[in-house]
Amino acid sequence: SGAQNTTNLTMGTRFAAAATSTGRPILTQLAGMRAAASMWIVLGHFMTWPRAPFGTLIDRGCVPTGSFILLSGFVTHYAYHGKPYDTRTQVLRYYARRFGAILFSYYASTMLMLLFSILACRAHSCIGGTAAIGPAHAAVKTALTFLMLQSFEPLMPSYPNGPAWTISTMGLLWLLYPKLQAWLRRPLQARPFALAAGAAIACQLPALLAFFAGCVAPGLGKPYFISTEAGLWMYHFPPLRLADFVLGMALAQALADGRGAPERRAWAWLADGAFVAVFALCQLVPTDPRSGGYPMRQGYE
Repeated sequence: SGAQNTTNLTMGTRFAAAATSTGRPILTQLAGMRAAASMWIVLGHFMTWPRAPFGTLIDRGCVPTGSFILLSGFVTHYAYHGKPYDTRTQVLRYYARRFGAILFSYYASTMLMLLFSILACRAHSCIGGTAAIGPAHAAVKTALTFLMLQSFEPLMPSYPNGPAWTISTMGLLWLLYPKLQAWLRRPLQARPFALAAGAAIACQLPALLAFFAGCVAPGLGKPYFISTEAGLWMYHFPPLRLADFVLGMALAQALADGRGAPERRAWAWLADGAFVAVFALCQLVPTDPRSGGYPMRQGYE
């Protein structure tokens, strides 16, 4: 089984022997997890219909997308948990490294998408931008995108660079990281698994509140149903993804402390089993028939 072999091909395998420049092991398992999540997202966007027999699984692309936010908390804390942020210089140095790694690709892709949209509209074939939301909203959304703030208004269509909303969402979490490290230092070091459990529960609260909103406030949605609007808020709005990020931080702390050592067989079974369970649940749990078709369905049911 994947839990018994000692290669680096599954989430339950050992550390690679190589080390980073900080002396911490390179977690090659993350490459496998990212590859699986990325393929899932790509299939969700580009695979044609019908999608049987795995259509239900593929349509729930919000699951692997959300996993990248959790992974961001994990990788950020794994890389920076031993660094102090007591002075402004230390904090600014962290910001320069963290945001410097993504700024070029973020703005280059945004400019290319904006140019493509403008040329398409001039050819009388506007796609998703001004044709869908009008010039005024397109201008507002473009300004928000350049400020990395588009996820704070998640109901407007993602224009001009749709995929960039993830950077907007994680940008706030990266900004908060030095403070989070200080605020959560005691529970992170003393009881990381308890903090992880609390964060995992907190991750579900927005969905649970939205699920029951129709029962207590008619007009917000449908009884026992998560509307598209509520799904977009839960999916994009940065403060509602804070618990995902903290969950990743807590798990990284447990690993750094040696409490979640991946060479232990129990952890291997847990990791491999959880990885398979996510795929199984997303495929086997039926969708709500009141949900609209992709891309309107967010999959939160």
